[in-house]
Amino acid sequence: MQTIKGFTLIEMVIVMLVTSIVMISVSFMVSWGFTNYFTGVKATSLTNQAIIAMARISKELQQASRFSAITATSMTFTTTEGSTISYSWSTPTLTRTGASSQTLNNQITSFSLAYYQSNFSTTSTLTSIQAVTIQMTLNNGNEIVALINTVFLNNM
Repeated sequence: MQTIKGFTLIEMVIVMLVTSIVMISVSFMVSWGFTNYFTGVKATSLTNQAIIAMARISKELQQASRFSAITATSMTFTTTEGSTISYSWSTPTLTRTGASSQTLNNQITSFSLAYYQSNFSTTSTLTSIQAVTIQMTLNNGNEIVALINTVFLNNM
């Protein structure tokens, strides 16, 4: 009689168990990778939006020649070219008003403006403002981006 060699039931069960463990581990790694990728995409998008809004405000503030209204969440100023520009925040929207009204961002969860004199003491006097600190926080789900920038006014 000839002996036929093959796998036993125990060997087959062990192979299936090891294969299942490997497949579960691989699926968790792939899932974790996708989660991190999409988190990175959200964070990058939010950061880019924050940088663009901050750059726009900073650039226009550097051209300011006088302020006509200031609060902790809004400001109105006139540029050296004679344009009147306003920025205002009402949760969650930051709006720029000039020749027309534009929404700069609608994911801002906090926004504040602080005004300083030349000796860096805070001021609410329109004619003594020499610097403005802008703080904003953007939020998209679990992703949070905070930016702070101080703009020194050249024409004041």
